Amino acid sequence: MNFEFREESGLEFTGNWFIDSGILGFVRLLEDIYGIDLHEIREMARRREILYFGLFPFAYICSEINRKATDHSRVPEDLINEFRFELLNSDWESGEEVFEFTWNNYVTRAAMKVWADRKVESVLFKKKGVDELPHDLKNSVNPIKKDIDELEKKLVENHADDLGAILGRRFKGFKSEDIAKVLSVTDDDLREFPEELSYSFKEYRDCLLNLIGLFEEKWKRDVVGKERIPEDLDLFYRLPIDNKFYKNFLFFQYSAAHQKQKESLLNIISFRVEDLEVLKKVDKTINKFLTSYKKAENTYYAPLTSRHLKSFSEYLFVYLISFDRAFEFFNRMGYVLFYSNDLDITYRVNRKLRIRKSKIDQSVLLRITWQEILDSLIELKSEWALENMYIIKYRDVNSQTQRFVDVEYIGISKMHAAILLDDVIRENLNHTLQVGKSEYVWLLEHLIQNKPLKPVIMRHLVMRASRRTGQMSIKPLIYALAIDSEVFSGLNPGVFEDPLEISPRMEEVVFRIKEAYGEMNTARRNVTELIPRGTRENALNHLMSILRRNNRYLFVNTLLKIFIQENEAFHRLKNYLFNRILQNDETWDIYAAALLTGFLGGR
Repeated sequence: MNFEFREESGLEFTGNWFIDSGILGFVRLLEDIYGIDLHEIREMARRREILYFGLFPFAYICSEINRKATDHSRVPEDLINEFRFELLNSDWESGEEVFEFTWNNYVTRAAMKVWADRKVESVLFKKKGVDELPHDLKNSVNPIKKDIDELEKKLVENHADDLGAILGRRFKGFKSEDIAKVLSVTDDDLREFPEELSYSFKEYRDCLLNLIGLFEEKWKRDVVGKERIPEDLDLFYRLPIDNKFYKNFLFFQYSAAHQKQKESLLNIISFRVEDLEVLKKVDKTINKFLTSYKKAENTYYAPLTSRHLKSFSEYLFVYLISFDRAFEFFNRMGYVLFYSNDLDITYRVNRKLRIRKSKIDQSVLLRITWQEILDSLIELKSEWALENMYIIKYRDVNSQTQRFVDVEYIGISKMHAAILLDDVIRENLNHTLQVGKSEYVWLLEHLIQNKPLKPVIMRHLVMRASRRTGQMSIKPLIYALAIDSEVFSGLNPGVFEDPLEISPRMEEVVFRIKEAYGEMNTARRNVTELIPRGTRENALNHLMSILRRNNRYLFVNTLLKIFIQENEAFHRLKNYLFNRILQNDETWDIYAAALLTGFLGGR
């Protein structure tokens, strides 16, 4: 995908993790509702008015509705598909025209069932629920409510146990959460119960449907397709949706009437920086982790001042109110996000983590994340994105716990990224070695964590020498040692966290690793050729013991004593012993460990 196209779409990360999380949340929101991926969203972004003033607000409200909706009140897929078709196949003059069309004709239809359900709950279970209705509705609702109350009394008196079986709890009377259950019960479900119960239950269900129908008809008459709501009914027709993350957003406040909700969402999308009152409210909304807006005492990020942030994007607030959608909830961990400075990699990794969600817990999160990172790395070849990567976690967000649980840096150096990008090296390190009875080490993960690989290889050699593992591979062992010989050659491993202190060019490091592998592998073959199998098996444990004691001279002398012939392989091996062990103060033990692989069976 070329740079010009990305610039046109505007969907690229900014370098600010909070805003970037919002961009990812925006993408995931659209993906969840419309089933479109990042590439399709970028294409749609060429028609910005449609994307930001149409697809986004409808998706945002559908998502909020569906979070707590029952099967009865979820936004129908047919409505979503109809809206998308109408929007994409029409001509529009402005973003506000798109927004008006979206809200008046489709947001109102999407919200109708959940609004009607809430009104029914209020009528049935709130003490003065009927009194709060408009006069014309009271007259229609009262007789239905009277019938419902009588039916409930009859059911409680005569069929409490059977109703408990139907609703899955001890029954003493209907509750608001029972409405969805009652509506979901079919006539077939009632066949196993007494006929009298079945008849009364159906009557109760029909009364509920009639009541819901009354409210839906009222909503259709006064709200759907209308530019404005009658002023005296504005609060009555408030969209009943809530978001615990953005309580300060006027859209979610219970005091905000229908028209105010509509205006506040348009203000967010339009980024009306000239309106200071709008800005003040929005600033308070997006500073989610502030313990106090006035004091702005916060340890997680500096207070955001909206007017100074417009340079990031003209749709900044669209992203910021989508921030929470970037995170995925994992059992016993809370909300988790993988973040890098590249949108494509971040999107792909989080998408794959979501797919594998059921198999992920705290113990394997990092490993699975790295597996997905490497898959994306191979596909995108974006080594530069690997230097700044984080796993961000938080438990919850409310007035008591506005905090992150953990922010874990998992970036790697330019050198490690270059090594991982080499197909041959990566393939050979993508192995899990047995190092104990039930203990295994993934070589790639060890390298990523900037840990030397030789200790792992030595523990594995012990398992092989004592025939306590069935693993027979040799190439991964030698490649691991070849990497150690270059990456940890006379330098503190921690130096590679700072790319400025890496002197050799990255491609030269990869080339030298492969050269070291070739030299080590040749020496291994020479050992196999020069020493009979029985002798190799008898000498292996002794040589490992010498190596653990760091006695290179004894190591070399012991080897020379067991060579039984002088030939070309013998002379090559003598040169290896002299140059790579006796004359090599820094990494002789690594080259010695490579020789030990020649004492093993396998390939």
